[in-house]
Parts: sequence; structure tokens; C-alpha cells
Amino acid sequence: MKNVTTLLCALPLCLLVGCSNMTTGEQSALSGGALGAIGGAAIGALTGHAGEGALIGAGVGAVSGAVIDEDRQRGEEKRRYEQRRNKNHRHEVHHYYDAQGNEVVEEEYYDE
Repeated sequence: MKNVTTLLCALPLCLLVGCSNMTTGEQSALSGGALGAIGGAAIGALTGHAGEGALIGAGVGAVSGAVIDEDRQRGEEKRRYEQRRNKNHRHEVHHYYDAQGNEVVEEEYYDE
């Protein structure tokens, strides 16, 4: 029993240390695969095929994790690009009013 407890305590530590040199895409694929394997094993156990369910779930989870991370990275790149692009361009709006305070002209200037 002591060996089992030691193994259960050491396993999460090994997983954490093992992920320290991985890219975010690799970490996402690994965690997706682990979650998929757990879910697949649970669903497969209901039909009597836990091993096959775990394998299928691991594959689907790994691919899903990698795709989700790729999409997240593209979104970040697009956001950074938009920030750089908007930082270099100035947009000014000038309002002109008549004597009664009514707006008569609105001009927009774009510095490109």
C-alpha cells in the first residue's frame, strides 16, 4: 500500500516537471490527450471496451488540444498585429459649431 501511495504522489510531480520544456502547443496536445483518454475510458467502460475508448479519446483529445492551441495563437498574433497597425496611424475628428452651438461640420483625418 505504501508503494501505491508513493506512486500516486510522485506521478503528478513527474507530469509537471515533464511539461516544463514543452511548447504551449505540445502542452495543449498532451493535456487534451490525457483528458480525452480519461473521458474515452469512462465512456468505453460503459460498453465494455475501456481500452479502445481510452485510445480513441486520447487521439481525439490530442488533436483537439493542438487545434485549439493553434487557433488561440493565431488570435493572439492577429491582436498584436492590429495593435501595431493602429498604433502607427492617427485618427482625428474635428467638430465645428455655429453661433447657437449646433454642429455644422465634422471632419475626419487619417494619418497613414
